[in-house]
Amino acid sequence: MVPPMDFNPSPDFMWLLGYSVILQRHLLPILQKRWNFEYDGRYEIPGRNAAEIEDIIDFTFQQYAKLTGTKRKVILLQYGQGIFLEEGFERRNNERELIRKYGEKYDLEIIDSFDEIYVPEKREELWFGYRDYGHHTPYGNKVVCDVVFNWLKKDTSKAF
Repeated sequence: MVPPMDFNPSPDFMWLLGYSVILQRHLLPILQKRWNFEYDGRYEIPGRNAAEIEDIIDFTFQQYAKLTGTKRKVILLQYGQGIFLEEGFERRNNERELIRKYGEKYDLEIIDSFDEIYVPEKREELWFGYRDYGHHTPYGNKVVCDVVFNWLKKDTSKAF
């Protein structure tokens, strides 16, 4: 990890919003609902020499594949309610494809609940409101747990 050069977040409103509990808990939900955007309080700015997302996935999966102690290595993809925002939809799908590609390359198994939780007509049933920054409701948790459980059931002959 390389910190961005000459980084001074103090004049940036999003930095202030992300690190102010009062603004984050009270103002942010109002802004998110009104303008339909997601901001979870993490300030992300790429460094000058930042690696490309494909290189990051490749490196991470390569290192994960080298770990010992288990026969099966599994990655569970998790999402926030930002999946319903159009602005990141194509990028997210490209990243999912890269994850599948490198998962196959390094013999890693991927559990992806996207198709089960990206159900716009059930958004309110699956997710709490903006104040909770994308946490699943109990029903949403059940849906994700069912995905994991069904994945575990699909091939019980392989031991961990």
